[in-house]
Amino acid sequence: MAMACWRGTALRVDRPQIASGAGFTELAWWAAALFPNESEETAAVLDEAGRWLKARDPQRANEFYRALVLRCPKTSRGLAAAQRRWFPDVETKE
Repeated sequence: MAMACWRGTALRVDRPQIASGAGFTELAWWAAALFPNESEETAAVLDEAGRWLKARDPQRANEFYRALVLRCPKTSRGLAAAQRRWFPDVETKE
C-alpha cells in the first residue's frame, strides 16, 4: 500500500485500478518526484509501483528499483531492495 500526503490529505492506493497499470505507475513516478530523498514515503511509492510492474514490464520496474536504491538507500525498503538486488517478495515493515 502506498501512502501520499498533500496538504494534510492522505491518499491510499491499495491496488492499481487501471487494467494495464500504466496510468498508476506514471502517477506513482510523478508522485515520487515530489517527495524528498531518504523518505520512507518516497520508498513506499517507488516500491509499490515497482511491484505492480515487475511481472508485466520488468524493464520499467527496473527504473523504479534503481530510483528506490539510489534515492532511498537508508530506508527499510531501500535496504531490502539493495540486498536482494530486486524488489523483496514480502512487504518491508516500516
